Amino acid sequence: MSEHPVYEPTGGPRAAPEAVRTHRARVLAVGAGAVAAVVAIALLLSVPLPRALALLGFPILVGVLAWALYWRPRVELDPDALTFVDVVRTARIPWAEVRDFDVRFGLRVNTVGGRALAAWALPAAGRRAVARGSEANAGAGGAGGQSAPAPIPTGRSLRGELRPHMPPSLQRVLDYRRLAASGAAPRAQGIETHWHWGTLAAFAAALAWAGIALSAV
Repeated sequence: MSEHPVYEPTGGPRAAPEAVRTHRARVLAVGAGAVAAVVAIALLLSVPLPRALALLGFPILVGVLAWALYWRPRVELDPDALTFVDVVRTARIPWAEVRDFDVRFGLRVNTVGGRALAAWALPAAGRRAVARGSEANAGAGGAGGQSAPAPIPTGRSLRGELRPHMPPSLQRVLDYRRLAASGAAPRAQGIETHWHWGTLAAFAAALAWAGIALSAV
């Protein structure tokens, strides 16, 4: 994403939250879902209906996992907060609650209250970013003798600065935080968390159906 959102102070016009997720997760979700659909159709066409209905538990479980693990998770950004939509819960974190970020193993927010919350949807940055930075430094030194930007450190956290060679999804979150900090951000209202009870129920139902399928093999 190359465009920056326009910051609107609280009380002004509200834009829809910007969703940040990885292309790889979408590809995995679509691929797994397609495989599950093909298997389900093959079962219905080639197996007697009562047994086919039982065996559908396997592709149904794969489809539910693909949706919950790769398609749905995302990080939402708006002028007041960032929201982690994860596998089984959603956490809305006001920008005023954010102390800093840890990006070594994905995106983790350290809050002013001492909590640490991680986003399922975004990948780790540390080792890949350092490796790419080293390659860039070597290439620039050989070509023109000028030093390239240093790779991001693998230290504990970043305070919202943009760093070279950061995965675009993580860089977008840090960029948006800078924009939010430049506006009239509201005072922290606390972190809101709720569980995805529908997703948990779907997991339970899919696992039970898969158990029936296993007994029908």
